[in-house]
Amino acid sequence: MRYFIITGTSRGIGESLAKILLNDENNQVICISRGMSENLNFQSGLKPVNVFNFSFDLNNLSDIESLFQSVFSFINEDTVDSIYLINNAGILSPIGPIEKTISEDVIRNINVNLIAPILLTSHFIKYTKNWKIEKEY
Repeated sequence: MRYFIITGTSRGIGESLAKILLNDENNQVICISRGMSENLNFQSGLKPVNVFNFSFDLNNLSDIESLFQSVFSFINEDTVDSIYLINNAGILSPIGPIEKTISEDVIRNINVNLIAPILLTSHFIKYTKNWKIEKEY
């Protein structure tokens, strides 16, 4: 069984990637996003056992370790042939002159686009470092 942990699956590239991966019954897709994609949940032919959804805001940096504890509680190491982390989530705001930006928006941007992927990758390595399987992040 191949496992894919993908952030930002509520729409756009993340949602499309998850749909493609779910076409193969040997794939387990773990979706992490602030909102759930209705298209993924009701995709024609989708088997509920192939997709797990975690509603999570990547701006909550201090809860990422707890998130990964939950994510890896769904994974039976004995059934894993390969596992992948795809850091897809991102935000564009704030857009505009720097002197008009709000500090909280800049902090959120850096948290979601830079710090969260670093922490996610760190925890992914921590949980899988002793697994003798193919893994990518």
